[in-house]
Formats: sequence, C-alpha cells, structure tokens
Amino acid sequence: MNTNRLTLAILLAALATVFAACGGGGGDDADEAEINPFGLEVQSVAAAASPVALTFAPDGRLFFAEKHTGNIRVVDAAGNLLSEPFAQINVANWLDLDWGLTGLALDPDFASNHYVYAFYTEVAVADNERPVGRPVLARFTDEDGRGTDMTVLIDDFPETRLDHQGFKTNGAIHFGPDGALYLTMGDYDWGKDGPNDTGAAQDLSFPGGKILRVDTDALPLSDNPFAGDPAADPRVFAYGFGHGSAFAFHPETDDLYTTDSTDSCEELDIVRGGGNYGWPDVGEFPFSDCYAGSQERAIYLIAGEGKQPGGFQSGIGV
Repeated sequence: MNTNRLTLAILLAALATVFAACGGGGGDDADEAEINPFGLEVQSVAAAASPVALTFAPDGRLFFAEKHTGNIRVVDAAGNLLSEPFAQINVANWLDLDWGLTGLALDPDFASNHYVYAFYTEVAVADNERPVGRPVLARFTDEDGRGTDMTVLIDDFPETRLDHQGFKTNGAIHFGPDGALYLTMGDYDWGKDGPNDTGAAQDLSFPGGKILRVDTDALPLSDNPFAGDPAADPRVFAYGFGHGSAFAFHPETDDLYTTDSTDSCEELDIVRGGGNYGWPDVGEFPFSDCYAGSQERAIYLIAGEGKQPGGFQSGIGV
C-alpha cells in the first residue's frame, strides 16, 4: 500500500471507529465488540443522535455534539453517558441536511480555563417553508459538568441563502498545534455564483468556502496569509472549498488534512496557508477532470467501490 493509500485507510478507519463508538444504539449487546473491515475492534459506548464532533478532556471525559438536537453531551471517564446535556443550543435545521451543531473543541488551556467552543447554525428567520440561518461560534465554561456563561464570539457570518435551505455553511472546528482555532466553512451553495458576482469560495472577502484561523477570542491572527489585504477577510487561512468538511492535524508534521468534493471528485488534501483548493473553478459540470484548474492538487482521490474519480457521483461522502 502506498503512502497516500495508507493515509486514507488510517483516516477512514478512525472515522469508522468514532461513529461506531458514539453512534451506537446501546441495548443488550452494546458491550459486545465487533471487528470492522480495517481490523480494528469497535465497541459501542453510548447512544447518540446524529453525532458529528467529539473531543476528549484532560480528565478523560468525552464531549460530543449532536448535530440536529443541538445537545452537547458528555461521557464520563468511566464510560457512562451523563443523563443531562452539558449544554443545549437552539439550532437551525432543515431536513437534517448541513445545518446544526457541527463543531466542538476544547481550549488548549481547558484544564485551567474550562472553555468549550461550539460551532453551529442559529435561526435567523423562523419560517416553516423558507427558514434562514446564520453560522455562529460560541464559548461555554465548564462548571461541574454543565456549560455556563455562554459567550457568542462570532456572529457576523452572512445569513444563509433564502432558496438554499440547509446547505453548506458551518463545518468543523479544532485547535491547531500552533494554539490557533481553525474553522471550516461551506460556500453557502453558491457554486460558480456568489454575492459579489464571483464564485463565493474564490472571493477572499466572503468567509464561505474557506478555512478560517483565529485566536482563542475568535479574533484574526496577524500572521494569517491575507491579514494585510484590505479587500480580504483577515480570518482566511485557505480558500476554494465547497464544503465545511471535517479535518485533522498530523501529530508529528502538524500538516492539516481535510477532504472536499464535487459530485464527481472527492479529494484528500493537505492544506497550506494561503492555498487555493479550486472550487468552483474546476471545469464544467459534472466536473470529470479532478485536476482541472491551477488549484493545489489533492494527495488522493476517493471513489466508491467499482467507481473511478471523475465519474458522476463517484464520491462516498467522507
């Protein structure tokens, strides 16, 4: 197996373990381990509703986010799911699509300041037919296992598009090895259009379709790639993404790995500061050329069994 395939296998195995551990249904056989296709032992430890983000505290507790309920839940160090949520956020949801509570992170100094960060879609306009949401970053303080002192850190993200309910807004959050907080943002389903007559993901003034980088108070860092560009959002770290995807940092090299996809090309990327990852300048639909344009090249292209990258709907939705 080559290096890229090995990297992909490790990432997929980790994702499989995470969702098996937090998405299990409990019940009489919840403690029975099974072997997944990667040879890892998988054991369900807690039932959860649409878990999408999780993080461990220094004391061994597991915090996880339920996307559509808006609950932040905790499994204690002994493996017991606490009966009451750590916090509950009123999140916007539409048909269980992309909106909701999607990101969760603990401050690097959690042991002393007890800060818990949440990234979610709030309800901007409540309407059963045409709701409008807005991505928000907030911070809680952990006091005896309950989230207190909720503080909104970012509420200036654009509202969602009126005719594109549920799609491609807030994504994941993690602290990097540099102590900065990174956030992934979808392109609001703009595609080749955008609020400023250009593809939104290519528009440096628009936060959607980007990976953002801020400090612990959610302020832009002075060494961000576009901090000196008056026309750019100073929080932008990298751009040209369609989705607010999950991501992870390599424990030895500090490289940032993420995925992104069109209907035809799903890619595994190493993200460089200031890098352009192409979307939506990737040719014409159905985007059969996975290396169209001059964007940073993916290190691996992912396709479903029996399919090839560049084939329509060949991706698997990592």
